[in-house]
Amino acid sequence: MKRLFAKFVVLSLLLIVGAAVASVVAELTPVAHAAPPATPAPGKVAHPSIEPAAEDWKGKGEDAQFGVGLLSGLAIVDSTAGFSILVTGSHQAIPEGFIPDINDAVWMELTLGPTLLSGSNAFFYSTHLRWDFIKDAQWKFYTLAGLAGFITDSELGNSFEIFPRMAAGAFWKVSDVFHLRGELSHELIGVGVSFPL
Repeated sequence: MKRLFAKFVVLSLLLIVGAAVASVVAELTPVAHAAPPATPAPGKVAHPSIEPAAEDWKGKGEDAQFGVGLLSGLAIVDSTAGFSILVTGSHQAIPEGFIPDINDAVWMELTLGPTLLSGSNAFFYSTHLRWDFIKDAQWKFYTLAGLAGFITDSELGNSFEIFPRMAAGAFWKVSDVFHLRGELSHELIGVGVSFPL
């Protein structure tokens, strides 16, 4: 189990470094700018066209089709508390979501990683659908439902658990390539980062 955990930590660090490099490259890449507006005729006043901001929950959907991230925090295995370090991977399955009048999208997501407990370890997994509700350019709230479980070591009985899982959470967009994430469920209270691809 210690070797598995060491490999997981190395892979997690490589993922973070790779995402950070991608973020820096994306920020440094020059962006094509639109041509400046034409000069008005003499005697006429130029009025910039002002587009109203999109109404909350009605704006444009996300361009990203995939996402990866890290999520960590307090986990509960049976009645024992521990610390989880999880990797997430997601794919936007239904960009238009289920409700036509609001800006929503449905993602398929997989979450995996170790949970460190006092004197023992467990491995957490979750596969679920995540239903995102996009409030505006910075905030996105979600609920998820699917199947999850723990694989425990001999200290906890060498068990393989599977159970239904539901959770709620939010993303806060820091930049186009970096989001902060928080999630609350029966099994996990976690915070982390997400990188849309």
